[in-house]
Amino acid sequence: AAAAEGSEAEAALEAADDGAAAALLDLERSAWIELVACLQLSRALRQPGAASDAEVELPEPLLMLRPPPPDGGWPPATPLAPLPATWLASMPPLRRAQRLSFLIPALLPQLHRQEALEARGTADRLQMEVDHLRECRQRLAALVALQKESGEGGAGGAQ
Repeated sequence: AAAAEGSEAEAALEAADDGAAAALLDLERSAWIELVACLQLSRALRQPGAASDAEVELPEPLLMLRPPPPDGGWPPATPLAPLPATWLASMPPLRRAQRLSFLIPALLPQLHRQEALEARGTADRLQMEVDHLRECRQRLAALVALQKESGEGGAGGAQ
């Protein structure tokens, strides 16, 4: 009976680990999707006639940390990972997520970096970053809509 209880406990721990890993992967993907959307909208403000599905530019260290694509694939503007990123297949997913969670604040000047560094863990840090990126995306989308509504040719101070 004790052996059965032990194996049940091990199975429960593995299931919890799998659930945590899946949640972390979802957060990584959400961060990427929000980041790409913010960059697309920023480009739309700066260059109103630019193609909306053209690849956005991201630093190579960030591209090297791109997780596997979601079921529906990446948005069209998501840049391809560089060829050397094939070594990432052997990187543990938790390590990739940790690196991403520390790299994103370096790209986001408005994000309170100290709070991100003090987050309880990788998932909390990524969630904070996703929330910040989502708010930025919503503000940028509103600015793009206002720009289209007013018929402005340039960003006109909308920063």
